[in-house]
Amino acid sequence: MAVLTAKDYVEIILKKHNISFSEAEIKVEFIGIESDPLVSAEEIEGLTIAQKVLVSMLSGLLLSPNVTEGGYSIAWNYESVKSYLNFLNNKLGLPLFGEATLTDQTSKW
Repeated sequence: MAVLTAKDYVEIILKKHNISFSEAEIKVEFIGIESDPLVSAEEIEGLTIAQKVLVSMLSGLLLSPNVTEGGYSIAWNYESVKSYLNFLNNKLGLPLFGEATLTDQTSKW
């Protein structure tokens, strides 16, 4: 039986939501979080890595505009993307998307 890698997991989730990124773009995201895309997603560490990559990739989608040119159109359901990001952020212990965070800077005074 083949091992499900973190990269495979990311590709499955993106495909499930009809979102496509090139293999190179996915690999760059793994490099960005200094992780191996071939780590097993069947282990907690690999699944966490895959989820962090998804958060990074999907956050960028919120910056993408809806486009309509001629007969071509692409639109994003931004609320759905935000909901999924908040779901992942909650699982990873990260701040929710759009939630203000405060950082103590008194040590820099």
